[in-house]
Amino acid sequence: MSVFADKDLEILVAAGLALPSDLEKGVIRVHKRRLNMSSDSDESHIPLTPSSGSKDSFSDIPEALHSIPTIKYLGFTDEKARSIWQKWTEVEAELSTNKEVNFVGIVLGFLKPSDADDVWDDNDEQWRQFMVQYTVEIRYLGLKDIQEASRERAIATERARQREGGQSSREPEKVQAAPTATSDEASEAASAVPGFITLFKGVSKARLASLVSDDPSTVLFGLHSPFPTDFSALTGAIYFAVDREVALHYAYWAKQRDPSGTAALIQIRVPNSAIESLGPEELRTIYWDPRGNDKSWEKLIYNNRIRGKRIRNVLGFSNATLVIGTIAKKPIAYYETLRSHEEMTERDVLMNADGRPATQYAWIGDKGEEFVESFCLDDMNVFNVSNRELAEFGRRL
Repeated sequence: MSVFADKDLEILVAAGLALPSDLEKGVIRVHKRRLNMSSDSDESHIPLTPSSGSKDSFSDIPEALHSIPTIKYLGFTDEKARSIWQKWTEVEAELSTNKEVNFVGIVLGFLKPSDADDVWDDNDEQWRQFMVQYTVEIRYLGLKDIQEASRERAIATERARQREGGQSSREPEKVQAAPTATSDEASEAASAVPGFITLFKGVSKARLASLVSDDPSTVLFGLHSPFPTDFSALTGAIYFAVDREVALHYAYWAKQRDPSGTAALIQIRVPNSAIESLGPEELRTIYWDPRGNDKSWEKLIYNNRIRGKRIRNVLGFSNATLVIGTIAKKPIAYYETLRSHEEMTERDVLMNADGRPATQYAWIGDKGEEFVESFCLDDMNVFNVSNRELAEFGRRL
């Protein structure tokens, strides 16, 4: 299964926006403005002129979606990629009677915690802020986005050819770029509205295909954060930040996980009345105490992050629908180096742009999903975060 449609690739090569396939490496070098649907606007600072294929303007994309180059693209070393591919071919042969075999599911099925050492990354601290599994999924979904964009360009080219009554080797006209996170539309969506609280979430747009679905359960899946998380060790949760700057922080790191993908900012408005309607067992708050007298926040974070005790029950969180509290800063691997939550300090707290502890809203489990479906989905907006915006944000980190 090719990532790029044949006709689309033919036109890109003719226009100097892609190089012919490197058969030895199994990759195609493609201009960064011809990857996914948002790439043209995200990379608008890069000129659309034929060049030597410099990595400043081009990205190496696997030729085949199911291949060793794809496994390497997902972040694995050569040796590990060959090992996973061997296992994949064996499973594919065994399941050949099925119509479809989930390639990334098979890859993740062979992923063990020790495999974190078999991936490439220049900075262990940055890498370990996000689980290996989540990164693999994001990069694979990013490839699917590239594949879809190529198919759409090929279809548009064919339609143009039919209108012209002959062959067309030109690129189809580009659709108008979607509003970005710094647009007037985004500012209006983020503005305060009496009776509502506006919340933000930064993600990789590769996970957001589900957000255009008519099925609420599919939309909710796209919003989920994989456990273990700050407030939930054993079940999924939907997290949004109070501060827009904090959401951009997560969008920035999403882009680091998948450089060929697009980062996005989700904005929702939640009725205050809906939050206030929750009972004391359904609505829980837990904040970091800067004086160090109350260690409940540290205890919850520590035990959830290391998949330890069912600490939500201990703290009375077993019936929580919504948890509001301070955001923890460190990756899971960090907590595994601690002997107990007592060793946690201010350095483990994520601060906002004003230097105050950042706050998040977390909807937990099935009841949390029901709340989000009932009160949040009708007023949800998604905006691309351009590479220029991310670069400016990165300089402030």
